[in-house]
Amino acid sequence: MFAISFQVIKKSHELLDIFVATSQSIEPVEMRKKEFDEFYEDVLYQIALRIMYEVFYSLSPQILDVVVFNGFVRKVDAATG
Repeated sequence: MFAISFQVIKKSHELLDIFVATSQSIEPVEMRKKEFDEFYEDVLYQIALRIMYEVFYSLSPQILDVVVFNGFVRKVDAATG
């Protein structure tokens, strides 16, 4: 068994830095809260899947039979701080 613990901190704002190809620069973009939450959740899923892929790809099937992935998101409650 191979165990992975993964922890991230929930972003509390909707600003995102993106690369703008036309100007070759990184610029902040404001997103609506719902749009940002969906984007952030999608990124977390992509990270989790990539980690699982790398574990299965890099270890031999004779060595690895089970992978346990524990994901945690820490968030500061905006109402209570």
